[in-house]
Amino acid sequence: MNSWIEVDYEGMYVGIILISILGIIMFKVIDVIQNKICKWKIK
Repeated sequence: MNSWIEVDYEGMYVGIILISILGIIMFKVIDVIQNKICKWKIK
């Protein structure tokens, strides 16, 4: 039970936010690369 008290919630939430931002950035980068490579793609 003592381990529940010592959990670093701020660090956990910062990690979740950073991973979310990294995922969004990676999605946008892949989207830009796809638009440059696949010119036949209709938007």
